[in-house]
Amino acid sequence: MLRPLFLLAALAVASDGPSFADALSRQGLRYAGARSYRGARERSWGAAGSRRLAAASADARLKASSEPDADAAAARRRLGEWAARFLGQFAGDAAYPGMVTREVAVPDSLRPRRVEADGRTVWLAPASAGMAFGVGAEDLVAYRAVVSQRWCPGSRRSVELALFFSTASYREADALAEEASFTCLGAAPRPAP
Repeated sequence: MLRPLFLLAALAVASDGPSFADALSRQGLRYAGARSYRGARERSWGAAGSRRLAAASADARLKASSEPDADAAAARRRLGEWAARFLGQFAGDAAYPGMVTREVAVPDSLRPRRVEADGRTVWLAPASAGMAFGVGAEDLVAYRAVVSQRWCPGSRRSVELALFFSTASYREADALAEEASFTCLGAAPRPAP
């Protein structure tokens, strides 16, 4: 009786999870880039179909979140909320007072920079070793991230995509090209830059 359970456990450990392309399509996206993302980990919850995806390539880490939205107006509201949440990580009051101040102080050099790329807004931002935004000191920066938020009408999903590159391997033009290689299902692929 132990043998069948052992085989099932071995198969579960050997499985690399869902394919990256399949997991990404459930987010409402497709990928046309050259990196090989592996270890796709998905999480979904709620009756509405909220989803999260994490995966990594040799030099980049990906996090994607998506929510179903009935129409473009609902998506605009959600994308506005997401943008406010993202930018809010770089300023505001601390959860508890520090020795000197209650305010979170993030230097201008560590705040996100907005870039317009092919008609979409992309944020370039530093992140910590735990891939958290809002780091307050340069020595805490382990990654440079490219963050974009979009409405994918074909899948009726709002998607937030974050790509993290180590500070040693980060090149802005390459990071923006990688972000551009993710498109909504049903949309025409973007030409390579």
